[in-house]
Amino acid sequence: MKIKLIEIAEKIGGKLKGEGEKTVAKAASFINAGENDITFLTDKKILKKKDSAQKVGAVILTANLFNSASFNNAIIVDNPRLAFAKALSILYPQPKPNPQISPDARIEKSGRIGKNVTIGAFSYIGKKTVIGNGVIIHPNVFIGDNVTIGDNSVIYPNVVIYAETIIGKRVIIHAGSVIGSDGFGYVHADGP
Repeated sequence: MKIKLIEIAEKIGGKLKGEGEKTVAKAASFINAGENDITFLTDKKILKKKDSAQKVGAVILTANLFNSASFNNAIIVDNPRLAFAKALSILYPQPKPNPQISPDARIEKSGRIGKNVTIGAFSYIGKKTVIGNGVIIHPNVFIGDNVTIGDNSVIYPNVVIYAETIIGKRVIIHAGSVIGSDGFGYVHADGP
């Protein structure tokens, strides 16, 4: 996928210096970046390790680093690592399944399911649980009673979310995680 630098700069909240119509096709480390790649820079010392900064398609960096180096195309941001992570999600978007609820999923009658939700096989949604719009719940997920999951969150396989838990919007919970179990809120006290 080729994306214009102006589009990346707008989406990551950076200031573009250079050719906005230039496209990049992939991300790379600074040392390995070529003319069609986007990369990031956090340390001036790395500049010495690369033959020519001009060979980099575009670099995400701070204003201080931009002023101490010479790049044809740069996106200036406060936090290059975070901005690069956002750029990665633009260049390599995660495929989204078509919204559907598996006939093998069990949803309690008092549960509320938002629009465009995917619920995988053998998942369980508890009583009075609220699933937001655009949520993706992979197979074999247990979500207890009175849980709230915010819009556009992704719950990967074999996750357990205990009762009374609130998950915000756009949260990713990876496979095998347990949320809301014992251990949250322990208070140490002397015995009787």
